[in-house]
Amino acid sequence: MTFVESIGAWWYHSHYVHRILAALIKDTGRTVLIRGGIRLTGGMLAKSILADASLLRRNGIGHGSVVAILTQPNHPIMLTVRYAAHLLGATTVCIRSDNARSDDRMLAADDQARMLAETGACLLVADSASAERARVVPEPGV
Repeated sequence: MTFVESIGAWWYHSHYVHRILAALIKDTGRTVLIRGGIRLTGGMLAKSILADASLLRRNGIGHGSVVAILTQPNHPIMLTVRYAAHLLGATTVCIRSDNARSDDRMLAADDQARMLAETGACLLVADSASAERARVVPEPGV
């Protein structure tokens, strides 16, 4: 057995987000994400990823773009925007803290602004809980 046969042929011809979307739509009614009072089914999450990708594309995001994300830890928006951006060939940077999964402390607005500048982020996406902070962090360049 060759290396490719041992790990499956998927890795060299299918984007990882395509594989996630395929898994999500296999059972659109199954709950795949629970966070607080939010319950998302596979269909809902897949639809959200594709809607976010469409919105990002309409806002000029594509290959080589950097999208900054400012959300509460493990918020569904963090996942859907990340997958959507990656689907378009963009990259993401989470600017809430030094660990996207931790709520220990939020970085100072000056540090977040520096991250936006240093990464060349052209869009900042925030959840409602982070909207106030997003307003005080300088807007990323386009």
